Amino acid sequence: MNTTRLTHDFLSAVETFRTSPFIADIFGPRYQALYGDTKRKEALAHLRTVSDFDYCTYLPRF
Repeated sequence: MNTTRLTHDFLSAVETFRTSPFIADIFGPRYQALYGDTKRKEALAHLRTVSDFDYCTYLPRF
């Protein structure tokens, strides 16, 4: 039985997807690389974005 748990961190989940032999077997290595790279770029773009909550909480206008 597989005891690996899902992560709450999207970037870690993407890295697991990109290196998974199971995913490569199911979807093929070409799709795995393409989808994994796309989702990694999306995750990094999201991490670079200041959310409305952060802006309102930490960067208020006086």
